[in-house]
Amino acid sequence: MNDAVLLAGFSNMDLVDFHYHIDWQSWKGSYIELTAQGQGRKRHLRFSGVSNLRIDEGFNGSLSGMEIVDISDRQWDSARIEVRNFEQDPGVTFLAATMETVSDT
Repeated sequence: MNDAVLLAGFSNMDLVDFHYHIDWQSWKGSYIELTAQGQGRKRHLRFSGVSNLRIDEGFNGSLSGMEIVDISDRQWDSARIEVRNFEQDPGVTFLAATMETVSDT
């Protein structure tokens, strides 16, 4: 599959803040807010309708292998965005319905 990359460039960035709000009544109300920081940059992102969260054992906060891709062509009702790790090192992965850039400085 050739998923379109929506956001990459997390090399030399670390996860400095991570909030996962779980809405027990509806997965659509669940969201993740994460902040990545490194090399004078800071990205604050919010993902809504989160599912399939996986944090690999041994994850140390490095986001160098993280990319965010558009998977809407799969026509899944509940997921249009995939946050994935293309490196062999442990990382964070999940699916989301939407993504919003809160700030990117």
